[in-house]
Amino acid sequence: MLKFFRKYNKIILGVGFAFLMVVFLLPQGVSQLVGDPRDRPAFEYDGGVITNGEIIQASSELQLLGSIHPAFLQVLLEVDRPEHWILLTREAEAGGFIGGPDDGYNSLSQLAQTFTDFELSQIYRNDFAQIMSQREEMSRLMEQILDRQRANAINNGQPAEAVDRILAKARGVIRLYTAYLNTQVLSQPELVLATREAIEGVVIRYAPIDASILVDEETPEPTEEEINAHYAAYRDVAPGTGEYGFGYLRDPAIRLEWMLINRREIDNAITLDPIEVNVHWQRNKDRFGESFAEAQPRVERELRDQQIERAMGIARQVVKGMLLQAQGNLPEGANGIRELPENWSQIRPSFNSIGRRVAAEIKERLDIDIVAPDTLFDTRWLTKTATQELPVIGFSRIAVGRTPVIFPDFVFSMPSVGGDGKYGVQAQLAYPDPLTSATGNLIFFRVVGVRPQSPPDDIAEVREQIVHNLKRLTEYENVVAQTSDILESAAEIGLEDATIPYHVNIIYPDVTVTQEVFTRPTKASPDDVAALREAVLAKAAKIDPTIPLPDAPLADRLVIEPLPSALVVPLMEITQMSPLSRERFQNIASQVLLNERRLLRRDFDWPFSAERMNQRYNAVNLMASDDDADDPNVVEETEDASEAS
Repeated sequence: MLKFFRKYNKIILGVGFAFLMVVFLLPQGVSQLVGDPRDRPAFEYDGGVITNGEIIQASSELQLLGSIHPAFLQVLLEVDRPEHWILLTREAEAGGFIGGPDDGYNSLSQLAQTFTDFELSQIYRNDFAQIMSQREEMSRLMEQILDRQRANAINNGQPAEAVDRILAKARGVIRLYTAYLNTQVLSQPELVLATREAIEGVVIRYAPIDASILVDEETPEPTEEEINAHYAAYRDVAPGTGEYGFGYLRDPAIRLEWMLINRREIDNAITLDPIEVNVHWQRNKDRFGESFAEAQPRVERELRDQQIERAMGIARQVVKGMLLQAQGNLPEGANGIRELPENWSQIRPSFNSIGRRVAAEIKERLDIDIVAPDTLFDTRWLTKTATQELPVIGFSRIAVGRTPVIFPDFVFSMPSVGGDGKYGVQAQLAYPDPLTSATGNLIFFRVVGVRPQSPPDDIAEVREQIVHNLKRLTEYENVVAQTSDILESAAEIGLEDATIPYHVNIIYPDVTVTQEVFTRPTKASPDDVAALREAVLAKAAKIDPTIPLPDAPLADRLVIEPLPSALVVPLMEITQMSPLSRERFQNIASQVLLNERRLLRRDFDWPFSAERMNQRYNAVNLMASDDDADDPNVVEETEDASEAS
């Protein structure tokens, strides 16, 4: 054998060298044969293809827009998939709606106005007078927010030109939407009618006679038979849904523990090296300016923020690593719920131990000495509403994809409390990804107890509430029986004196009533509030318009309309009539028309939705597998789609 190798050693070496060359060059050769994966088509549509690289780029663009403002994607653009975004931008570009980087940078003012209109319409609905009064100031603040977020994106490594080109695309898509919405044209009479329906109404003084306040020691005590019968009738009824709003079915509730990584505490623990501060300024004079004295606070703030983000990143890694190490190997049932051992509460990692590890890792890696975060508890049963009222964590959010979800919605997604389970939250398992508070703190949480929607355990649990509600009902019925006397008394001596016997301490002025708006918050049902609005407007319609309103008899301006769902009887005085004048029409009509056009995006088959765009372009997902057949988000070519185009 050795003689063979000695005889043919040159041939063997030559063949071996050739083999090594082939192995060394194989990846490049395969790449040349197969091509760059980013150039492979991911979607095909009439007129072109979308490559994997374009999908990656589109995802990055959507992520940047979402970081500038969370409502960018879901509210303004209504887009959440990269292929949908690509089709939208191509259609906008074909229509000449997309400009260059300068157009993107200059779009912040217009985008701020658009955001403002959307947000004010959500807050004030059809109260256009309020919208117009808040519009200018809120738009200015919104522009500052957008400008700051754009600067953050640039400071985080995105080239300014790239950021502005993405903003230009967004502005172009909004221009595309606007061009379509502008096809909704109202004639002058139609616009006048829509404006009249939106704003024409009256202003009232509102004196609520609340049965709860009237309950005292003289209110008759209910009998045991009445208490038991009431409990039997409403124990399985949700609060606010039964007659007079009665109901004792307990809302789903949870018990919580959580750990907070405090951004400010990390900031306070950071000590900056003066030399590093000066070096950072020297390297970034183009951003900070030539004067170190003027730039120093901004330079230090940036370095501190960088250190904080590194520390937060370490905290995320440590917590997630420890939780996945403990929870990742738990067996998973058919419904996706992990099966927990009986002694799980004893063997699971505590937040206290995790917090100590976080502090140790930050100290070791960054030399930042922080106090280990402790576990925070709330031993109460917390409903969804009570959860939202918790300090810090109640206002926190978590990003699901590109969509921010508020903590109460996130934690109450558990099937055990009536949710759909889409976020994967499970009782007794700490969630591995953190919530983020309004000030940038990280919060890790665990649900330690679950109570589904359920009736009270027994009558004793709600007996005190039942007794009070029955007394409220007694007092309410007494007031309703006296409504004629109350009106007559108020016509003679006025609201203030007429309501003194009913302990009305506050009379709310300047409450606006229109066909759709009642600006005084109330616990009454929508049907009861609608009946109240109708009663007020019907009374106003009977007032003689030929005489000044203050000269009209007080009796003609008084309204009383019970709200049984709240056990309240409001006494109201009409103080102003607000018919549609030419001046009000000119001030408000543009907002009314904008609202009418906005309804097209909600009430009609929106032509720029993902589904309609896919149908119009005959878009086909070339990467879809057989497992995607039942996924409604996967684009497939169908006969209907072809016909629709």
